[in-house]
Amino acid sequence: MITLKKWFQFLRLANILIMVMTFYLIRILVLVPYAEFSEIDLVFSDFHFTILIIVTALTASAGNIINDIYDLKIDQINKPNKIFINQIITERNAFRLYILLNIVSMALIFWVYSQIDWFLIWMYPFGFFLTWSMLWLYSYRYKKSVLRGNIIVGIFVSFVPWSVCYPELVNALIGKNPYESTFVFTGILYILFAFVSTIFREIIKDIEDKDGDAQFGGKTLPIVYGVKKAKRIGQLFGLLLVAMVVFSVILLIQSNFIWSAIYGVIVIIIPILYIIFRLEKENQKSGFHQLSQWSKLVMLAGLIFLVVLYFEHY
Repeated sequence: MITLKKWFQFLRLANILIMVMTFYLIRILVLVPYAEFSEIDLVFSDFHFTILIIVTALTASAGNIINDIYDLKIDQINKPNKIFINQIITERNAFRLYILLNIVSMALIFWVYSQIDWFLIWMYPFGFFLTWSMLWLYSYRYKKSVLRGNIIVGIFVSFVPWSVCYPELVNALIGKNPYESTFVFTGILYILFAFVSTIFREIIKDIEDKDGDAQFGGKTLPIVYGVKKAKRIGQLFGLLLVAMVVFSVILLIQSNFIWSAIYGVIVIIIPILYIIFRLEKENQKSGFHQLSQWSKLVMLAGLIFLVVLYFEHY
């Protein structure tokens, strides 16, 4: 049972489950209602959509594995209780598993590519190849660099809503399918929200892990420019996030989605402002860890917002 729990943590299956939930919530609460409203068929069938989810889950798991391999020494300082390489699996076998997961996901995405009749479907193999390359570069070189690693993680997380909404958004924007403002607005908003909120959280995590990163030559934001300046930049991303949600709330009020607007203020904006305020005064590693967890909850709250908007809109 203990080994099974460690494998669950090693592959970050809790995060994978949240990602899968994100896929299905966007499809069920955004794409399907849009397709029914517009009387169109979605680009991905239910079966091909499931394959797309499997590919993304395998890619994310592979990225977690290679990250643990390259971060083995650093993690012994930053999080000694969460070391899995050479405990539940050898480093060599972990690398073999990383290669296997990427090969399987590559085969699956090219199979989907061969099955879907859509003029930009080639973007999916290209997108996943770019993702595999970026995740490797992130773990190998850019994770401990100033902002570049944060941006790569932000791109990967925003790739989830992008990969779900992309074909339908393109078809709506070029006029192939009917333009439905709520769908287009929600799709673009989620891509941007995922990107900015991820960078916000990653900066806080860099501050939390500063000591361990510094011992192994890390060049993260708090190491190069100091914790105080890293806090300021983190707060700027937090304020950008607040501005995005405030803009969304204003549009929701104008569209008479009052409950969704109230949810956005109470469950998303206020917690972000709390994190920004706490970040100013926090100086302890445990405190930064708490703020990192709070920022994760904000990201989850953004996902749950779909449910609120769905029931108010439909």
